[in-house]
Amino acid sequence: MTGWGTAFKGALKIVVFTIVWAIIGGILIAAGAGMAGVGPAYMTSSQHQAVGVAALIGGFILIIIGGALIGLGGLASFLKVSSEIYADEVLAKSAYMRQQYYQPPPQYQQYPQQPPPGQQYPR
Repeated sequence: MTGWGTAFKGALKIVVFTIVWAIIGGILIAAGAGMAGVGPAYMTSSQHQAVGVAALIGGFILIIIGGALIGLGGLASFLKVSSEIYADEVLAKSAYMRQQYYQPPPQYQQYPQQPPPGQQYPR
């Protein structure tokens, strides 16, 4: 069974990795919100309005990507850290089991080869 120390270290790693992904996703969301804030309402000519609409759509796409990055980054952090803990635990258990239940292979006697027909071994 995994100890409490290992469990809390794993939880701390997950929290740290998730915070890193939240910062990266938050930067993308802030950039997207900044782009979307330059909306077509402030533009006067049709060319400026087209740029404003493109900025609005690009901003919303960045907001969606940032949110997805936060969610998937947190999930990936959980899966990565927990799978490492599981693998270490299985490795430790299998090493223990090999120690407990290992039986050396049987020792076989080597018998002399049979002589070819018509010959005998010297005595």
